[in-house]
Amino acid sequence: MEYKVLLGKYSEIQLATFSPATNNGTNEYHALIKLKEVSHMNATEQVSLLKKAFEKLQEEIFPASLVWKRYFLSDPCNQYELFESPGQLMSLVGQAPLDGSKIAMWCYFIQEGQLAADDHLVTLSRPDYKHYYYYGLKDLSEGPYAQTIKLFNNLKESMALNSLNMAEHLIRTWVYVQAVDINYEGMVKARREVFEQEGLSENTHYVSSTGIEGRHYLPSSLVFMDAYVLEGLKEEQLRFLYAPEHLSPTQVYGVTFERGTTIEYGDRRHVFISGTASIDNRGRTLYSMDIQAQTERMFENVEALLSEAGAGFGDLAHVIVYLRDMADYGVVKSLVNTKLPEVPQVFVLAPVCRTQWLVEMECMAILPVSDNDFAPF
Repeated sequence: MEYKVLLGKYSEIQLATFSPATNNGTNEYHALIKLKEVSHMNATEQVSLLKKAFEKLQEEIFPASLVWKRYFLSDPCNQYELFESPGQLMSLVGQAPLDGSKIAMWCYFIQEGQLAADDHLVTLSRPDYKHYYYYGLKDLSEGPYAQTIKLFNNLKESMALNSLNMAEHLIRTWVYVQAVDINYEGMVKARREVFEQEGLSENTHYVSSTGIEGRHYLPSSLVFMDAYVLEGLKEEQLRFLYAPEHLSPTQVYGVTFERGTTIEYGDRRHVFISGTASIDNRGRTLYSMDIQAQTERMFENVEALLSEAGAGFGDLAHVIVYLRDMADYGVVKSLVNTKLPEVPQVFVLAPVCRTQWLVEMECMAILPVSDNDFAPF
């Protein structure tokens, strides 16, 4: 992985570039765009600065094409008005950046590929695979349980239009829950029921996921979701990560997601690490109210999952760190910068699904492989 920082007067772009060893492979780019020294500026001014930084990034990696774009907003109910067609072809999540700005962005580009955009969906077609990126799936039914049932069923129906199903093709989800301490249980119950109907269980597998506090720009949306779906895989290309000496299966404490997932291509391996916190292999929270110890255990758990995938911190394309208490930002930022000094990273205010967890991180790694059994990415 090649890392680079592009600095502007009010912006910082952290860029990770994966270039395959083969000459005919395509580059992938993950970037986190953050603003600096903008506390005196209003939201309109900050969005304008972020857009200019985004244009600078596009110039840097031209002719790469944008696939995925997620904004982290401090006040989505008001700030969504600053975006044209909010929620379409972009993910807008109410998770305030902790660096003092009102907005940050994670974006993903590909060097080559055919892109098609529809309502809340971008499709990336490569010679042997089709990648489906769903943005901001929502429903406004009454309560978190009903909303979750509906949005997962809507996803299932959309996938079925391309003869896809959750058990074989759903790779990753991000489930955002408003007032997570209150509404998470309803989401978990609904997701479990949908998964059971789709043949996803502790005896088969679940899906890598982050379930976290996040606000939609519509206050009545209590649960909304982004998702990644992949078509064209052979069964043996998909593998799940457990690190059983460090983490318990999630069903031990009543939830239904995988700790991590690897996708094996002929020229690279994608590693998706779910939201991971300070937990042991019996499902217990470790180091209650000790933010430094929890952060160190979080690193240990993530490193164990990456190691099981043959990867390390040097293969990371990006990191998102979620904090329950903004007062812990300084401590956690220092620890993350020491451990991952070059990796694109963003810190946001987002309580984790268990009240005792003070910090959680998710990440993605990409590493080169050479496997003639599978088509390249």
